Amino acid sequence: MKAKRPQVLMYFVNAVFWMTVYVYVPQFSDYIRYDIGATATLVGLITGSYGITQMLLRLPLGIWSDRLSRRKPFILMGIAMGGLSSLVMFLFARSPGALLIGRLMAGLAACAYVQISILFASYFEGRQHSMGFVEGSSAAGQLSAQSQARWGKSLAFRHARALDIAALDAELKGIMDGHLG
Repeated sequence: MKAKRPQVLMYFVNAVFWMTVYVYVPQFSDYIRYDIGATATLVGLITGSYGITQMLLRLPLGIWSDRLSRRKPFILMGIAMGGLSSLVMFLFARSPGALLIGRLMAGLAACAYVQISILFASYFEGRQHSMGFVEGSSAAGQLSAQSQARWGKSLAFRHARALDIAALDAELKGIMDGHLG
């Protein structure tokens, strides 16, 4: 099967999207605990807020997207939210409250994965193939992001923001050029 431009663009957007959300994760708990001096309970609250946000919002956002029959606005919102979360955590890196808000925003960003998967699948004739590709691009982005942990804490949030800009740029260009529907 020959890849088409929308498939390649969505593969890239999805991989970079997940890099944005995961680039700081390997050192995040230690940063909160030892560099900021937060309690273990606060570390758990901040890191767990990512999953709690998804648990509460992923289904309602998916239903809303289905009712509107629209995926791209939710994807763009998710990508933008990922960047904003990184920006908040970069600008206010010493504040546990800001880190909590940033991680809540990252969880909201991750809710866009449902719409990314559905849009990605629409670019394939055999939908079963699309899930392998979308999961592969997610894993590639997460693995690549986590392997960059050696860059250190000081660059993690800044790097996440730069990755988000790349994903948003690719998504917008794909839409403008008509390659993403």
